[in-house]
Amino acid sequence: MLRSTLTARILSLGGERPEILPSPLPEAADYVVRLASRARAEAVAEALRADGPGRIRAADAVGEGFLFVALGPDAYDAALESLTDSAPEGVGEKVLLEYVSADPSAALSLIHAREGVVGDALARLLQATGSGVFREYYVNDAPGAALKTFAASLSKEIPEVVEAARASQGATLARLGVTFDGDASENALRESGALDETLDVLRTNGYAEERGGALWLRSSALGDDQDRVLLRPGGEPTYLAGDLAYHRDKLGRGFTRLIDVWDSDHRGYVARTHAGLNALGLSADRLDVLVCGPVRVLRDGTEVRGGRHGAFVSLEEALEDLSPGELRFALLRLAPDAPLDLSLDTPSGASPLATLHATLARLEQAARPGAPDVPALLASEASAALLRRLLDFPFERHEAATTLAPHRLVRFAEELSALAGALPDPLDGPLADAACRVLRQTLDLLGIPQE
Repeated sequence: MLRSTLTARILSLGGERPEILPSPLPEAADYVVRLASRARAEAVAEALRADGPGRIRAADAVGEGFLFVALGPDAYDAALESLTDSAPEGVGEKVLLEYVSADPSAALSLIHAREGVVGDALARLLQATGSGVFREYYVNDAPGAALKTFAASLSKEIPEVVEAARASQGATLARLGVTFDGDASENALRESGALDETLDVLRTNGYAEERGGALWLRSSALGDDQDRVLLRPGGEPTYLAGDLAYHRDKLGRGFTRLIDVWDSDHRGYVARTHAGLNALGLSADRLDVLVCGPVRVLRDGTEVRGGRHGAFVSLEEALEDLSPGELRFALLRLAPDAPLDLSLDTPSGASPLATLHATLARLEQAARPGAPDVPALLASEASAALLRRLLDFPFERHEAATTLAPHRLVRFAEELSALAGALPDPLDGPLADAACRVLRQTLDLLGIPQE
């Protein structure tokens, strides 16, 4: 909140948006502000000092375009009052967030689990920052050759197989705290005529053409590295054709922003999907695709290459070794697109999540509602460091939502835990109460169960 308040105050003076960073010299200032020039920094410093010592204790221009700012107790008090407030849901964008979309013929993998927890955490973040969010599961129920073969091997019809798989996968994901507001059916888009309509629009717009008995998307004209097949010889739609019909349907339902969470195998589909949306006359800027990196499973430091289901360790198997909270926390710790190593071993010491819970328990015991004595807290280096980082919570939450980076909040929670752990007993009651509230809300946004 302090960074947000300071940013708004400097913007009110006119000029460019400032870059505000924590000060490397906390004894001298709370924040370093980077501006365009020394003259600009001096003008802003003079205006800030005029706010009075209650809000600005010091503001000094240094170097070429830098400003050291120390905030007064009134600024801290105002920030603490609204520290954990969330924006009313629905005041921002109307977002459709789609994630997991697993094959009905296979068990859920840990990459599905990663997509699921990333998608769910993003939904929580976007809602907390004002967006209306609908969580959707795209059911791969089009009667392709692989699904027909799988259903025949079970002596069942495709709808029965898909329904059973969706129920089973949904129950497993729910153990991880991953749920959905509704499903969309690939096959329903075909049967409704939405797929044919989408192909007709592409033809009309001049971006679909027949070649060698197949229908091609002229995606190379719109930024893709080559053209892509929409209908194979014989008329069978490709996955891309169905996906374009699905995204057109999403936008037709009134959503202003689409976010897809895909695995790294689909990284190549991003450019072609954006090209397809532009070919349909829809803005590709309305679709964000977050690609999740691979998950490597380790036991005793050695990679586990297979489980009961063959080539990979399933989500169900991982939940036999790790609690849902521990697994979810581990899957969210790194940037979504980074490769992730997941250990199934019981840690020899406290796990990162157990350390967080221990910090919360200590804070909760000392917590006492009330207004902190800000001058006294600022006089203690350890208390001041925790207080300043606590007041970064609205900024971190906003940045995590804006950049689609829930791992920022994991790092933030761990930093808070370390700062709180450095405080000597007895803990200040109101500071402990504020830290408790921020840590709990951070874990809520990540969907981490709290002990």
